[in-house]
Amino acid sequence: VPHYEGVPGRGSIVELKGISIVDDTYNASIDAVLKSIDNLARVSGEKYALIGEVMEIEGHEDKVYNEITAKAAEYPDINFIFSGLSYVPYKDKGNYEVVVSESETKAALEQIKGGIILIKASRGCHFEQYVSYVAGRFGGQDAL
Repeated sequence: VPHYEGVPGRGSIVELKGISIVDDTYNASIDAVLKSIDNLARVSGEKYALIGEVMEIEGHEDKVYNEITAKAAEYPDINFIFSGLSYVPYKDKGNYEVVVSESETKAALEQIKGGIILIKASRGCHFEQYVSYVAGRFGGQDAL
């Protein structure tokens, strides 16, 4: 079997002492977000998902964010952080935290003590900064 290496931002995994980061920050369609959550659910251990906004869905926002937050409710063993203004209407409806600003997102990430984290958002959200942020917290600045 040939050696496989993921492309940064497209499902690549950053392994650090105490945490594994699934960097899926390059793009996010509704189907890709839902499948990524299902895949994370199959992993054992402490699980986190930082999910950002989905772009280019004009007129379908309610459907998209309802589906994503409903999917989160299916997996109470995953600690979800939804980041972005689009999630604000859902903030009191589920087993997840909703944050809006970069500082709130980083504060939520500070609570993670280890395990595995999926970081997924549309490219325009620039969530690669959170991959670097989490990696830096776990001593992996040079890993990226």
